[in-house]
Amino acid sequence: MDLFEDIRGKIASLPRSQRKVAQHIMDNWERVAYESSTAVARQLNLSQATIIRTACALGFAGFPELQGHLRDIIQQRVSLVGRLDQVVNRFGKEQEQGEPSTKDRVFRQMAGNLRTLYTATSEDQLCRAVDSLMTAERVFIVGMRSSSAIAAYLGFNLSMVRPNVIIQDNDYNLLEKMKSLSADDLIVAIVFPRYTRLAIEATRKAYLLGARVIGITDSAASPIGALCHQSFYLPATSTHYNHSAIAAIALVDALLSFLSVRYADSVRKELELIEQDFKNFNIFEK
Repeated sequence: MDLFEDIRGKIASLPRSQRKVAQHIMDNWERVAYESSTAVARQLNLSQATIIRTACALGFAGFPELQGHLRDIIQQRVSLVGRLDQVVNRFGKEQEQGEPSTKDRVFRQMAGNLRTLYTATSEDQLCRAVDSLMTAERVFIVGMRSSSAIAAYLGFNLSMVRPNVIIQDNDYNLLEKMKSLSADDLIVAIVFPRYTRLAIEATRKAYLLGARVIGITDSAASPIGALCHQSFYLPATSTHYNHSAIAAIALVDALLSFLSVRYADSVRKELELIEQDFKNFNIFEK
């Protein structure tokens, strides 16, 4: 039986407070999968013991086992094959209903992601992030797997205008390299589903060492949500088998634009030095 069908079958027999917990789990299961029992209890104004008893009443050894099942469901639903099946099925239904062409659907989704980013992001957020990027002693940019392209784009452009930019992508010595992090340093953690474990652990380590953390992720329910001093929650909905990077790349472009204006003098000085190197070493075809 499906987990949610099982919960629905048991919910009527639970005490009132446990029914409240069970309904919350069904309504917010993606978030509950990564929140502590204390956090769930606080949201519902119930005791932590009630959360744990509810998990047991639903047939689990405890709350962590329930979370394990929820995370398994998340992994199944966001697997590459699972996402591909969802896209194909949705496209087939839209064709049957005479919906717009594939091109219209694809670009409409991209535009929607950008509109959401624009609405959800304030000038103050961008300015604060840019100040952190330019004033930190060192900037570590962490992005694994598909997020590595976003990390590389940010890191390449940022390294043009300030020193000590370290891009950490798909490096399994990452935790060792980060052991010297301090409050003077900044980590930009780019983490989207399926959440890469090493990126999460790197973010946690940076946070515990006192470094400032800027998170670029999909929601407050992300595993790095509670580990960030500043977070950008970006839509990553796509019409293909992986999450979309459109909003993340647009955010990076926005940060670079704000940086160029806010720190124009220092940016100009660094770019002049780079241009001199381009000329001295004959980098580009004339």
